[in-house]
Amino acid sequence: MSTKATIIALIAGATGLLVLLFIAPKTNFEAYASKKQEASVQKKAFDANANLDFYLRNAVKVLSNELKTSYDLFYSKQLNDSLIGFWLKQKRPDLAAHFEEKKAITLNTDSAALKSGNRYYYSVQFVKDETEAPLLFACAAKMYNKALSLNPTNFDAKLMLASCYLEASSSPMEGISLLKELEKADSSNVKLQLTFAFFSLKSGQNDKALQRFNKALRIDSNNIEVYLHLADVHERLGNTEQTILALKQYAKRTTDVTAKLEIEKYIEQLKK
Repeated sequence: MSTKATIIALIAGATGLLVLLFIAPKTNFEAYASKKQEASVQKKAFDANANLDFYLRNAVKVLSNELKTSYDLFYSKQLNDSLIGFWLKQKRPDLAAHFEEKKAITLNTDSAALKSGNRYYYSVQFVKDETEAPLLFACAAKMYNKALSLNPTNFDAKLMLASCYLEASSSPMEGISLLKELEKADSSNVKLQLTFAFFSLKSGQNDKALQRFNKALRIDSNNIEVYLHLADVHERLGNTEQTILALKQYAKRTTDVTAKLEIEKYIEQLKK
């Protein structure tokens, strides 16, 4: 892996919850925020009955006899944890999310519903069939709404639901409204500030992204991965000195020896 690729991988890995925001279509959400929502905007952006039954049936059909025997046993006994593990081993996180939903329905708690929604949301980056992605976002939104029905104050569920609207729905203003609502409730939430920052970055609003990343650092100075994002934005803007400074700040704080060495190499390249 090249030094540049290593830096990109570090940035992607650092975001965790928000890595998908870099790969979705660009959404100029700040522009949306300045406009009134039109009456014609579709209110029900996601199918409340979305499910992966079709993909599950097709996946089961191609299992080997040995795997099919194991699957049938787990399924007949409704061993959701075993089914989640089974599909993860088959490198099908989407289908693992399907059974995480089954588990969440049984537990009927907002935390379980949030976990299920997250499995759907993060599995998007691994699907081979791109036509499945909108369905996964719909399934994720369904479970985030389930979490909120059980606990309307669940901040993370509302934040992730907003991300679903901004990522894949025909009603991005729904997402904007949720983000603005969350900011009024808790502007010191780092995840919220990073969400704003990433969508600003995706829509080409680098200055606003810098403001949000810097605010995230002011809120939590121990969140050192933010320095990687700052370096990325500064490099996009052609601010070499600021890029180097941000990378040095990360290298000084990280305990990952390999990452430190790769960043130091990249800094030397930037100085040339």
